[in-house]
Amino acid sequence: MFKSHRRRTFNIFAAVASVLAVGASLVVGPGVPAGATTAPAPPFTECPAIGASPSCEILLVVNADNTVSVVGDPSVGPFDGNDDTLVGIINDSTSAVAAVTVSGPGSDLSGFDGDGICSGDYGTWNGSAGCPYGPTGYEGPGTSFVTDPSLPDSAEIDFTGKLAPGKSAYFSLEGALTSAELTAREGGLTCGDNASKYRTTVTENAGVVLAALPQLFTDKVTVDWCTDGKGHFQILSSSQNPAVQQEGYISPSSIELKVISGFGITFGVTPATAPVPTIENEDTVASAIASGLSFNGQLNAGALLAGIAAGAVTERLAAELVLFIRAGHLGPGAIELLHWYGQQVARGISWLRSHYVPKLVARWLTGKPLNVLQEELQGLAEKFVATVTQTLEALNTNVTVRNVIDAIQSAIQKVTSALTFTRPLWQPEITVTIDGAAEPVVSNTGTQEAFFIHVDDPHTETTPTN
Repeated sequence: MFKSHRRRTFNIFAAVASVLAVGASLVVGPGVPAGATTAPAPPFTECPAIGASPSCEILLVVNADNTVSVVGDPSVGPFDGNDDTLVGIINDSTSAVAAVTVSGPGSDLSGFDGDGICSGDYGTWNGSAGCPYGPTGYEGPGTSFVTDPSLPDSAEIDFTGKLAPGKSAYFSLEGALTSAELTAREGGLTCGDNASKYRTTVTENAGVVLAALPQLFTDKVTVDWCTDGKGHFQILSSSQNPAVQQEGYISPSSIELKVISGFGITFGVTPATAPVPTIENEDTVASAIASGLSFNGQLNAGALLAGIAAGAVTERLAAELVLFIRAGHLGPGAIELLHWYGQQVARGISWLRSHYVPKLVARWLTGKPLNVLQEELQGLAEKFVATVTQTLEALNTNVTVRNVIDAIQSAIQKVTSALTFTRPLWQPEITVTIDGAAEPVVSNTGTQEAFFIHVDDPHTETTPTN
């Protein structure tokens, strides 16, 4: 039932895929990628001795092809003796480097907690006189950080005036990090000023096909994202906008909705404000998960009876009751009300039975056979008569037919208020994943609670935005 339907709308993804195929080593982990220079051997003296670290524990190497290697010195531990890492970088390429981005899944490496190299906890070291080099206390000379709360496992390190070929720098990161868990690449945390930006829109419909209501419910998810063309993707923002088809006279389906809503069956969505999708950005893959919506159906038994009761029959009853009120004898009117109420209950249940979709929905929403619902409604007859009679007794002899009709309708809603049934029919969960495939991948793991609800395959469209 829940299959992803994807439509190709532009060719830029093929270019991105080819870049990934050729330059898979642009994001590297431990060791040295193809085309890189030979990794330097420890100790890594690009860092001064700070705290418990005599030199860099981690060294980033910008290679001749502008890939970035991550190498470690297993003999060096955290400089604070616990959970902070001293990191150096050397530029072995022929071009100046403005920034690099370091990532480590699950590392929280940008969760700076105040005990960086410039915290003052590590005595005097070669460079301590210049502290602090930045607001976090983790910066080294000529470096600064760009972080994002949604990306706690990544940090962008910027170099003042760029890091020239042959030059080095150092800084510190949160956590007891190893080269095995880190990757690094040249460029910023986000896609950068020259990034290619796109908007992917996913539209999914659910409804009752046999009732000509195929787009009864709609969930539209919008994802704005970017790529730097080097295998790095980031979702910038995402939203979801639910819609429920409304009544009207534009199409057969809207006419049908108007008819059944007039007899107590309506559809809606909760909550009123759609939850913001969850965004997960990693270095080479990004995803947005849209969930938290419940598309519902409701049967209001009072509205059902009020819809049935509207018309000439009720007007005739009201005219008779006006005469009883003016004569000061409501007793016979109460008997008429009791008989009339029983007729409306029978008519309402008969209407449900004779219309396929309302019968189906009513049975599902109430969780009980229609004859049981009829018995429950009929059991409220005496309460209905007492409520109407009490209202009518308060009216004077100037009572009008309209006054009586209003009293009847109000009593119906009041006594049947407990017989309002609401149940979820569809709860979508749409995931959009961007990972360098030919186009974003869309999946829906949501649930359809009612067997008569059909969920279409998602329709996906992606367009450039710059």
